[in-house]
Amino acid sequence: MPCLTHLTSVGYGDITPTSPLAMAIANLEAIFGQMYSAIVMARLVSQYLNSPNPN
Repeated sequence: MPCLTHLTSVGYGDITPTSPLAMAIANLEAIFGQMYSAIVMARLVSQYLNSPNPN
């Protein structure tokens, strides 16, 4: 599944997984990495929007 590698911008470089299990683990890691970033940003934005307004 090279499309997941491109979507998550992993950019393997010189080292690429060769076995199907290693490819699956690398893709899952890339997806969870993107999800983590999105969740952290959503949490920060929601805390900012829900903070009391000084005005």
